Amino acid sequence: MNNDRLPPGHVKSAARVFEIIEYLDDFRGGLPLSEIARGLGYPISSTAQLLKCMCDIGVIRKDRSTRRYSTTPKLMMLGAVNSAPDWAKGSIYEVMDQLRAFTGETVSLGMRIGVSINFICNMPATNADQAHVPVGLTVPLTTSAFGRLSLAQMSERERQLLIRRLNAELDPRRQMDGLNEELEKIRRDGYATTRGTEFEGWGMVAVMLPPAEQSIYLGIGAPIEVIDSNETVFASALLGALQHFQDSSHH
Repeated sequence: MNNDRLPPGHVKSAARVFEIIEYLDDFRGGLPLSEIARGLGYPISSTAQLLKCMCDIGVIRKDRSTRRYSTTPKLMMLGAVNSAPDWAKGSIYEVMDQLRAFTGETVSLGMRIGVSINFICNMPATNADQAHVPVGLTVPLTTSAFGRLSLAQMSERERQLLIRRLNAELDPRRQMDGLNEELEKIRRDGYATTRGTEFEGWGMVAVMLPPAEQSIYLGIGAPIEVIDSNETVFASALLGALQHFQDSSHH
């Protein structure tokens, strides 16, 4: 007899996760807790617990201003939902592949989940000796190019509170202070560059994909010496890709 089966309550919760995903996929503007529970016939309390867990792992997100829940591009990249922005409907893979062919370097897609960045898709560098970036890797907002793009979009108050919180959790050698000048440059240039903060000896040039509220980022990662020699070239390629997606979203 197999004793490794999940308890009935866990199976029920897992089934409800998929039902919530399918239900939310029909509502692009998202739904509040009460409507999700009522629409699916679930108790409010258990629905709230499930939604929190789903937010924590990044498969759905909660808009704090409207208190509505919606699916995230993490599911879209897996093909689990249909309500994807234009860039997630296949074309992002083509653009990532073109960027890799042009640069020969690692091309990554990341998304913000709470106070961290999660790498949700990676195309490795054509040079097999370069660092491998695993899908699912999580890094703090302050230490990644993706995260600094996110910080650059925040209000001063929200940003300072978040940086203090993150610094309290980080090793002192990785704490970040005095980012205001760099974040202003990111807002002005439209892209972010890091050197040695994600990984030792490695850097990244990155942009934010539209729409901004999705908190999805596209970047080119490489050894620091390659970033030093090619930052402008990489940035131009990424900004060109960004323009492509912006043009697509207006059609």
